[in-house]
Amino acid sequence: MVKKLIEKLSRAEGMAEKPEAPKWRIIQETVQGANRKLDNIPNQDAISVWQPSPLELPLILALSDGYRSPKSFRRQMGSQLAVKTALLILQEFVNYQPNLDHLRAFNTLVIDKLPQQLVTTWKKAVQHHLQEHPFSVEDLQNVAAKEGFYARQALEHNPFLAYGATLNAVLVTQEFILYLQLGNGDIICIDNYGAVTQPFLKDERDELKSLSFSNAWTDFHVRLIPLAPDKTPMILVATNSYAASYQTEAEFLQAVKNYLFQIRSQGCDTVQKNLNIQLEQISQQGRGDDISLGIIKKIDDRDIVDNLKLLKQTLAQEQNKTQKIKHKIDFMSRNI
Repeated sequence: MVKKLIEKLSRAEGMAEKPEAPKWRIIQETVQGANRKLDNIPNQDAISVWQPSPLELPLILALSDGYRSPKSFRRQMGSQLAVKTALLILQEFVNYQPNLDHLRAFNTLVIDKLPQQLVTTWKKAVQHHLQEHPFSVEDLQNVAAKEGFYARQALEHNPFLAYGATLNAVLVTQEFILYLQLGNGDIICIDNYGAVTQPFLKDERDELKSLSFSNAWTDFHVRLIPLAPDKTPMILVATNSYAASYQTEAEFLQAVKNYLFQIRSQGCDTVQKNLNIQLEQISQQGRGDDISLGIIKKIDDRDIVDNLKLLKQTLAQEQNKTQKIKHKIDFMSRNI
């Protein structure tokens, strides 16, 4: 009778065995460039994440780099609105709950409509900000002084140019990974053995792309792939200034792979703790630009430090559940 009672209470406390879902971590940081500090220019990058249930899917990572042009004098706001928009639209996409078969059948819809939604929503947010903070005469005069009269005309014709920004975003669900990119920046995938792949080929024309351009949605790169449980990569997303801080592509890719090895040996918490200082040093040694970097990592068997922390947390939770059961048994025994 006591055994049946314990089994019943265990099921009530959720102690019945069930498959353990993979754990996912997000690491993120953005730093003001070394040269920007000297010139007293605020960080023009923005980075934001969404993971409603810690360590679980779905999750979103988005980052944006303010477009480097005198016309884009509100690029800091433009990049902030870009990541907010990406999180908003991709959350709506998740809430729609498309399954992989549906997405395969309507892949054109995903590729065509999602960028349009992103650009349209971003421009609405910009319009709202512009209504509350219209350009001053001095703003327009400064643009004309730096880039000429035609630059001022272009800005008056297309005020979105003042908010120019790139966008790189990744959505991971239990069924698929969605990559989006507009403008420069890097999305790098690293498998469990350190092999590097990129969802999009490098295109020098991307250096000139921005959300502020007319028909900007046509410049988006979008890729949707199934989530392969046994081959899930670590995904690193960074603004262009990170790669530009290295002299060669090989040095850059080695630096990317080093994050995988750091996570393996030190754990995600330590990597997150040290990331700010690391990026500041990279900026100082490189071009002195702002740098934003985010990492999405599924905790696997090789992540010893993180697995040990998770094991300790699970043990503490189970001990707490066991203690609750003992208290209930004692209470019921006294009242039999």
